[in-house]
Amino acid sequence: MSRPLILFVVNAHEFTASHRIPIIKGAIDSGYIVKAVAPKKSPAIDRLNAEGIETYEINLSRRKLNIWHEILSIYELSKLYALLLSQTTKNAACNFSS
Repeated sequence: MSRPLILFVVNAHEFTASHRIPIIKGAIDSGYIVKAVAPKKSPAIDRLNAEGIETYEINLSRRKLNIWHEILSIYELSKLYALLLSQTTKNAACNFSS
């Protein structure tokens, strides 16, 4: 049986790095596949990676008000989620058949 995937989206890296790491680790310990997404060049990437959490970077900002930037962020996030979900499903199929 495949393990559920949780994708944490971090747009406020200071908060997530200091407050959400125990939740992320708890989910991993409970058997979930957990990955995190953070803005490109965010200090959160280093902090999350140092804790052993797999991370991905996308164009994401808390301060931009440009609709096209927001649409790009949603597009990148949906593409990443689809990719991760297909990999999880593919791995589950491989594990099931072995």
